[in-house]
Amino acid sequence: MERLNRPIVALLAVAAIAGGVRFWALSRPPGMVFDEVYYPKAACILVGWSNKTCLVRSSDERYWRTNKWDVGSWVHPPLGKWEIALGIKAFGMRPFGWRVTTAIAGTLVVVLTAAIAQLLFGSPLWTFVTGLLLGVENLNVVMSRTALLDAHLELWVVVGFLALVLDRRWMERSAPAEGDLEPVEQPVAAGQPGERVVAGLAGQRVGRPRMGHGHRYQSGDARQGGHVGRARPGRRASPRAGSPVSRPAGRRPAAPGFRCPRPS
Repeated sequence: MERLNRPIVALLAVAAIAGGVRFWALSRPPGMVFDEVYYPKAACILVGWSNKTCLVRSSDERYWRTNKWDVGSWVHPPLGKWEIALGIKAFGMRPFGWRVTTAIAGTLVVVLTAAIAQLLFGSPLWTFVTGLLLGVENLNVVMSRTALLDAHLELWVVVGFLALVLDRRWMERSAPAEGDLEPVEQPVAAGQPGERVVAGLAGQRVGRPRMGHGHRYQSGDARQGGHVGRARPGRRASPRAGSPVSRPAGRRPAAPGFRCPRPS
């Protein structure tokens, strides 16, 4: 039982179920259905075959082939039509030929979605359940058995999301562990915006000032290893000499709108 509880077993089982449902009797119905009257013909034109082989019959279709190298679906991007053209090139301009690459795209969508579930949940059981639910979903099965562009677009959307998940996992594995970081012996002094920004970028610990009555002040020589004092509650701390906020003796702060008188 443990041999079956593996991600690769779940992915292979999902691929077999999704592929079997999509490739069984792929040539039925024998004619073109819905918008297959556009995309297989456009894909055949991209291969370079004649109007007779590509089933281009009406005057409108011949006009669009002459002017847009298409039969009316030229408003859509060509990538999906090029993928349909691969099947037509390999198996001919017949139902199986113009549907085979769409069935392959639909099967890959199921397998890749199951792979994403394995990366997110890490459980082979949920990987299989995810692939099974999408593999037998009726709309996805129908769109994977007709030569339309939906399954091809869906495939590249899933591929892009898978790449995003793999990128996140790579970033998590590349990030250093907490034990690999070197401890900082002394925090950078708080209150200096430039120093705090540089210290943050360098990964150092930045101290935060205490607010309120116990707010710390730091004199000019404290940054060079001097004194860091604490103001007493209810009293204003007098700065030391050399502090950037110190004032000459005999000068008082001027009130708003008044000049400070000169000392006599």
